[in-house]
Amino acid sequence: MLESIIIEKFGPLDELNWQNHHALNVIVGENGTGKTQLLKLMYAAIKSLDNYRKQPEGSKHNWSELLAEKLSWTFLPPRLKLGELVSKGGSRLAVDLKLNFQSYHFAFGTDTTSLIRDCNKLVTATDANTIFFPPKEVLTTLDIIYESRKGQKPILGYDDTYFDLVELLLLPSVSGRIQLDLLSGRNRLDNILGGKIEKSDDEFIYTAQKKTFTMSQTAEGVKKIGILRHLLNNRSINRNTILFIDEPEDNLHPDAIIKLMDVLFDFTKLGVQVYIATHSYFVIKKIEMLARQTNTSVSFCSLNKVENEAGAFQGINAETGDMDQGLPENRIVDVSVKLFEEDIRIDLED
Repeated sequence: MLESIIIEKFGPLDELNWQNHHALNVIVGENGTGKTQLLKLMYAAIKSLDNYRKQPEGSKHNWSELLAEKLSWTFLPPRLKLGELVSKGGSRLAVDLKLNFQSYHFAFGTDTTSLIRDCNKLVTATDANTIFFPPKEVLTTLDIIYESRKGQKPILGYDDTYFDLVELLLLPSVSGRIQLDLLSGRNRLDNILGGKIEKSDDEFIYTAQKKTFTMSQTAEGVKKIGILRHLLNNRSINRNTILFIDEPEDNLHPDAIIKLMDVLFDFTKLGVQVYIATHSYFVIKKIEMLARQTNTSVSFCSLNKVENEAGAFQGINAETGDMDQGLPENRIVDVSVKLFEEDIRIDLED
């Protein structure tokens, strides 16, 4: 489980000190505040540690090499130069995180290309299975994404978050009982789908009302939930899995969003840690209600743009807290409340 992360001079984030992470964690902010970058940074760091643990016996790769490679292929900076990830005007990016009670540190400057010198030399081989769900579905372009990496040349903006997910989706379903009693969660996903998405031979198909559809004939939102279903079936999601989900609301109608939040919330009760980056009021409000109803701690990181008196952009302000105390302060929440108040005002005037 990821417990905390401290960041200095990373992309749009000048600094962030996010402590006391929980089973469910939410990053909220409008477009351009760095939600996806933060999600990717946490994923890349943890994935590199998992890759270090899974190295074949006798491999000589140290963590710094695997970390540099994962950061490069996750963010795809110009010329794959890591120094491009340092905040503009900054000289050094630094990250400290705590995972499964172990502390990890790495840092590099603007002149860094592909070698990270400042990081842990001795790394504990920790069990930290992690999965990233990008906004775009990948079932339609599965083969294209996979084949593109064979030549070490990603196409169409598909970085390692997509490639890693594709590799997991290519794993076949496993017979027998799903771990963690997640079978009920899979059945609830089927209810949202109105059918099932399953792998048949070398392709995925969607079956609903006794009819079969190819992925090109299937709605985007349905395919996104189908991905989650298949990863339950092939045991990629299990105890100690950390899920990073970027904009789960994308291409889903409000009712499906709310039901999906219920399923993810239940997953966290079974040992899965979930991080959600969103700018959807439906997502934020539903999670806040679940936190209050069950008296469950849900950690949030609220990212807000800071402007001067003339309206010029000054940077990103990061605030953290617990959603069982209410909604985080954020422009997304403010705009939603303002719209509700405007609606009431119109009714009163009538």
